[in-house]
Amino acid sequence: MKNLEFDTGMIELAIQGDQERVLRFNPEDGKIVDGFLGLIGKINIRLKELSKEEEKIIQLDLSELEKVREKNKINLEIDAFFRSELDLIFGAGTSNLVFENLCTSAITANGECIFSNFIYATLPYFEKEMKARNKKIAQIIKENRL
Repeated sequence: MKNLEFDTGMIELAIQGDQERVLRFNPEDGKIVDGFLGLIGKINIRLKELSKEEEKIIQLDLSELEKVREKNKINLEIDAFFRSELDLIFGAGTSNLVFENLCTSAITANGECIFSNFIYATLPYFEKEMKARNKKIAQIIKENRL
């Protein structure tokens, strides 16, 4: 059987330098870009909702241990939400590839959750490709003006 090879615009990013865990995507793919940008809005809405739930827990007459348990349930909900959204954008299994068994809502040394750090690390690839694409489009328009 012969191979049909063509440029798909895919980039490959080794997760945390691990060559066995590689995220592959085309940062100019409209579906990926739309999903990625839409995710940012969805995250803000979902986090506000869950923040309200957390405030309610704080007000309840529960022991500290029970409050911690209830708050942890919310963190696990957030993790499931993040993972689900990531898999919708980049394909099934992406969240396991990227995060393995980490809880994506866990806060890191920089004060951000793991998922936010992923978004911040990925965003420059989209920005770079979109700038390059816009430049190409402007050049094509300029060359083809009547």
